[in-house]
Amino acid sequence: MTPKGSMNCKTFVKWIHHFAKFKTPDQCLSIFDGAPSHFDYNIVDVTDKHDIILFSLPSNTTHELQPMNKAVFRAFEHYWDQQLQKFRFQNKDKALTKQRIVRIFTPVWDKALTPSNIKSVFEATGSIHSTQIEFWNVLMLLAFQLTYQKQPIPSTTEVIVQPIVSSTLCNVLQPILSKPSNNINEAGNVSFTDMMKTPEKNSYNKSQRRKTINSLAQHLTRSLFVKINPTGVNTPLSTKTFHPVKRRKQASKQAQSWVWNGRAHLVIYKDAKKTLGTLYRWKQIDFKYPTEQERLAAIANGLFNQTNVIPLGIERWKGRIFVSTPKWKRGVPATLSALPIAAVEESPPLEPYPNWLWHNAGNCTGLTSVFRMSVDHCGVMWVLDSGQVEAFETPRQLCPPSLFAIDLETDTVLARYPIPDEFVLQNSLITNIVVDSRDARCRDLHVYIADAWRFGLIVFRQSDAMFWRFSHYTFYPEPLLSNYTLHGLNYQWSDGLFGMSLGKFHLGERPLYYHAMSSSLEFVVNTSVIRDPTRVNDAVAEFKLLGESRGPNGQVSAAAVDRNGVMFYNLISYDSIGCWNTCTDYKNKNRDIVAQNTRTLVFPNDLRIDHEVPQFVWIISNRLPMYQFNLIDPNEYNYRVLYLDPVKAVENTVCQYIC
Repeated sequence: MTPKGSMNCKTFVKWIHHFAKFKTPDQCLSIFDGAPSHFDYNIVDVTDKHDIILFSLPSNTTHELQPMNKAVFRAFEHYWDQQLQKFRFQNKDKALTKQRIVRIFTPVWDKALTPSNIKSVFEATGSIHSTQIEFWNVLMLLAFQLTYQKQPIPSTTEVIVQPIVSSTLCNVLQPILSKPSNNINEAGNVSFTDMMKTPEKNSYNKSQRRKTINSLAQHLTRSLFVKINPTGVNTPLSTKTFHPVKRRKQASKQAQSWVWNGRAHLVIYKDAKKTLGTLYRWKQIDFKYPTEQERLAAIANGLFNQTNVIPLGIERWKGRIFVSTPKWKRGVPATLSALPIAAVEESPPLEPYPNWLWHNAGNCTGLTSVFRMSVDHCGVMWVLDSGQVEAFETPRQLCPPSLFAIDLETDTVLARYPIPDEFVLQNSLITNIVVDSRDARCRDLHVYIADAWRFGLIVFRQSDAMFWRFSHYTFYPEPLLSNYTLHGLNYQWSDGLFGMSLGKFHLGERPLYYHAMSSSLEFVVNTSVIRDPTRVNDAVAEFKLLGESRGPNGQVSAAAVDRNGVMFYNLISYDSIGCWNTCTDYKNKNRDIVAQNTRTLVFPNDLRIDHEVPQFVWIISNRLPMYQFNLIDPNEYNYRVLYLDPVKAVENTVCQYIC
């Protein structure tokens, strides 16, 4: 341990000696930031000795380009928070001593520093895959030439470089590769090659040496990056704009406008219209039948009608996403499907989940008409089945509304829990579901279910399979917000309680944020209240208004809160995704827009945040009003599975993390 607890040159040299014991015999590249402890002639000599090539990252960009920052440290922080919360929950009367910290630290270390996670950091920062490989190959070649060669790389080397490097990257690097090494040094009169080879340490000025090393890194990086120009013309990043700025926030904003020539997503250009990604899109939905003959037979018999299929709910677990297709109209053969995260085609047929045998309408042991799903952190997907078919035609209640629990690791249905008749009122529309569990093994699991048409909140407790129901006036719609106009289509919906999202767990408590679909208001209740069935008739004052109205067109469908405490929500009348940092008051000044698109976000219906590290937000947009009134154009892309990175989405917004 150093006296101040931070790295210094002497300790860094010791670390290099230690690292060299485990490196391969070949050359390796050391990527480091611009900390003062990394610039010293002793370091250069030691790395020369061990065949290690140095490369300094540009100033103020390590939060985007430093591999460890992007995945390992982020995962470590996530698992540390989990273990710390678990310790505090289980040991409320115990202090956090040094001995107990070790008990928390050990499992966190094992989870965060796995080989797969360490490998993933290079993918996260653009160090491997496709054109990223080109960058590092050229960088190695350039560093080798600058370090060990007295002459420029001969023309014969281009034969080696060309198959590896794209023409764009070659054009960028050619002026550097062809420049004599004694001209590359912009910091002083001594060439970079001579300064890297240091037989006499005391003959060189330390500050000059540091400038030279950093100058090379900046010279190379300026050429590899271009700055986005709103006019569409990309210009090289100037020396002035490249240099460090005083505030990190400004530096982050600057870094987001850089695009690497080899890969446009190394640093994402921050724009509310460009934060969304599209995983899948469909003009009409198709299904993957066992054979084409069975598909054609289903169409001929009216069991499959593409026009009547609409995706509604979205969930993600590991390498798959799950999509629900409720049987609102005739001709929907399956109501729950799975698709891979690694998309092969943009409009794939849906594959019924768990398999075709579970989708026989009328057989109440199977799936009838699934609305939405919610996955707990133990890998069990809780599926909300309305039991009702043809809701947009002649509604028929074939089966009681039910909860299904499906193990996503084994793809087996664990249980079915019918909701008792006493909690399902006449004309109830059971629409949404949120799972709440704080125990590592999900033994304390509760499920919250929204009834949009009879304005109720149904609670399910897994431990004894018990249901109960809350009613409250905050579950009702606002009359003036029941009138909608979307892309010229005027319609009226009086949907009540719909969107629900769980806040961060803190000191034994966790809030449930909720709202009616036809409303501009957000409300909150502590989950300790609704998890207690004895409070059903004694909790009126516990359901509270959260803050200011979202305005006259502030209707929201689904919402979810990420690990950092930021709520994302679908603004259905604005074709937008909004955000609010739950650490702040629920006011207009604290809310922002992170994505908006009048083509891809027409009626964003469902929104979920997965359990992965890092997390992603998943959205279904489906033009539901157009579907309801038979106005879907089969020649346009109508349905989309979209995603966004919650951390990048809130950068430079009022939702950026301040907790």
